[in-house]
Amino acid sequence: MPKNKKLYEAVAMMCADLKLAYYPKLLLVNMVYRKIKHPEEKTDEIMAKVINTTVPELYKKHKGKPFMQVSVNKEIDMLERELHECENLPEDLLNGKVIANTVKYYAKEFIDEN
Repeated sequence: MPKNKKLYEAVAMMCADLKLAYYPKLLLVNMVYRKIKHPEEKTDEIMAKVINTTVPELYKKHKGKPFMQVSVNKEIDMLERELHECENLPEDLLNGKVIANTVKYYAKEFIDEN
C-alpha cells in the first residue's frame, strides 16, 4: 500500500474519470503517485518500481487473485496501447511518448491544484 494514503487517494480521484479498465488505471495512478513523490525518475524506472511494489498488493486486494507479473517492456506496451484507446485522454498527450506525457501531465495537474 502506498505510504501516503491521502495523496494516493487524491491522485486516484483525479484519474477516476479516465475511461480505462481497472488494471491500466491502477498502473497509471501508481505511476503518477510515484512521479509526484520522485519527480527525477524516468518512465521505465517508475514502471519497474510500481509493478514490483504497490501494484501486486493493490491488485490482489481488489481482484482477490495474485498479480501475474510480466516484463517492464510488456507493461509499457500494454499501457501505451490502452492510453491510445482511451476516449477521454487529452489529445495532445498522444503525441510522442504517451505514457511519459500522461504521467507528467497528471503529476503537474495534481501539483498545480495542491
